Amino acid sequence: MKRTIVMNLLLVCLAALMIGMGTSAYFSDSAASTDNLFQAGTMDFRIADPDTLTNQLFNATNMKPGDSATAFIAVVNDSTPNMGMKWHAWIDGFDSGILDDVLEVRVILHPSSGYDYSGLAAAGYTIAGPGDRLITDWTPITNLANGNTILEWAPPAAVAFEPGWAAVYRLDVRVSATAGNAYQGSSFTGDINFAATQYENPGW
Repeated sequence: MKRTIVMNLLLVCLAALMIGMGTSAYFSDSAASTDNLFQAGTMDFRIADPDTLTNQLFNATNMKPGDSATAFIAVVNDSTPNMGMKWHAWIDGFDSGILDDVLEVRVILHPSSGYDYSGLAAAGYTIAGPGDRLITDWTPITNLANGNTILEWAPPAAVAFEPGWAAVYRLDVRVSATAGNAYQGSSFTGDINFAATQYENPGW
């Protein structure tokens, strides 16, 4: 009799346990964030003026004292987003002839006349910086030797030269009115070189 009661109690407890286990089931699911990508951007600084596809700005011949030649150069930032930059340009080639002794240069940012900005606007560029700003007044071109800057976008400029921005410069080069007979038939061939880096770069 006692054994039967004990067995019945065990059966009741087992049934209760199974019922309890059945009511404690939970649904579950999972998810994952996959293919997380980290990719470096690219810096692309270039000369964009369609009239200077060969990057030759000047081809002035038969100049005499007091004569000048004018060229325009447009530079753009075609980098990926958030790749603001600073940059500068300088002239090389001062061993190519003697005429550089009497050449003078003037630089103006965003001249109000003489340049057609419609091509840059149609391409979606933003013209950055003030108009008709004198960057370099008439100065001997030899002052720009040894890496001295002729053009630049750098501190103390308050902002970086951002992707999608364009800057247009007018360069005037003239033969000094004081050039004498010694310079007849002489010439000068030079390069305008550009270098750019991230605006945040403290060591440049």
